[in-house]
Amino acid sequence: MPETLDPITLAPMPLVPRPGIVVGNISATCHKSSANEKIPTNTYLPIKR
Repeated sequence: MPETLDPITLAPMPLVPRPGIVVGNISATCHKSSANEKIPTNTYLPIKR
């Protein structure tokens, strides 16, 4: 894992173990969708005036 530097002081920062993907001090955790998860759809419903 590459060394992370503090952007202000440019001092090395300690490594922090995190699950997922880590770039610098930014981390992203991927979640598996559950089987019964309802994903909203983008459906256009015309409105009569």
